[in-house]
Amino acid sequence: MSTPTPSNLPHPFSPQAILITFLLAIAAYIVTFRISTVIHIFMGLISVTGDYQDLFTLFPLPKTLLQSILPKDIFDGLMPVPASYGIPATEHLVMLHLGRQRTGPPFYKFGAQEAKVEIPFVAPPFSTSRAAAVPSVWKHSLWTDNTLLATSARMIMGLRTEKAVFDPPNAPSDEGNQRALKDSSAPGKYEVRGRVGWNGRKIDGAFVPEQYAAQAGALKTHEMWWFGEHASGTLCKFPFTHHRPAVPYKANIRLHLPSIAQGAKPLPLPGNESKALGLRENFRIEGEWLVLEGVTTWWTDAAYVLDGPHTVAAVEKGK
Repeated sequence: MSTPTPSNLPHPFSPQAILITFLLAIAAYIVTFRISTVIHIFMGLISVTGDYQDLFTLFPLPKTLLQSILPKDIFDGLMPVPASYGIPATEHLVMLHLGRQRTGPPFYKFGAQEAKVEIPFVAPPFSTSRAAAVPSVWKHSLWTDNTLLATSARMIMGLRTEKAVFDPPNAPSDEGNQRALKDSSAPGKYEVRGRVGWNGRKIDGAFVPEQYAAQAGALKTHEMWWFGEHASGTLCKFPFTHHRPAVPYKANIRLHLPSIAQGAKPLPLPGNESKALGLRENFRIEGEWLVLEGVTTWWTDAAYVLDGPHTVAAVEKGK
């Protein structure tokens, strides 16, 4: 019977073994720290930030009209609008954006004009349950002049996008003085026509807060969680840091209805009375256009950091 070859390894409890174990632990910590650092650096590189100058409008439409605009799963997912918005149960809110942004990861920023139609207070169709659903914004349509934004928003975020032109190319603008807006449009889609007058008074350079106190909460609506047509079970949001206070205006807006019609119910025929649809007195339909007269719209100038995408289950858990 042969004698086993003596092991060159130290005894498990010998000083040498303890020293080796200690050094291996330090090495493992260093490797883990470096991997963690690399991951954090990488995540920092792909963090999407931007600056956004935007004309933001929030207004109610009757649900009878929204049946022609929204796909069935989105219409069925409409959630009650908080009482603070002051609209009846027969209406729901719609958001419009017209503006420009400079966005992207830290190593590459690009500029883009965009116009958006959005529906807030929607239960995502991929929620784990209706009871658990997080009130979210459904991004109905995104029109932009930038091919990269149109492609990435569609492929990565699942948004419904379309290339468009803008008139003027840098629309809108308040000319830096908070008193006048230029006429602006995404022709054939969304228009702010006629001179848009500043509606408000200044006292020592400050807006009278009580004049818009009831509507100022609307600005938080575009910071809700959001999803697109092909979101694949994820939600994102844009926390904003405003460079200066939002400025309210009164605007006349036209929105091309066939460009946003995705519902099962046909659009109302030309000449259909606005009262029959339940539109408000200052809203009407002219041919293929929805006309909004004298609505409050907000000029905003802010920075944002994209938060997401996160799985809907993770967002529901943290709500």
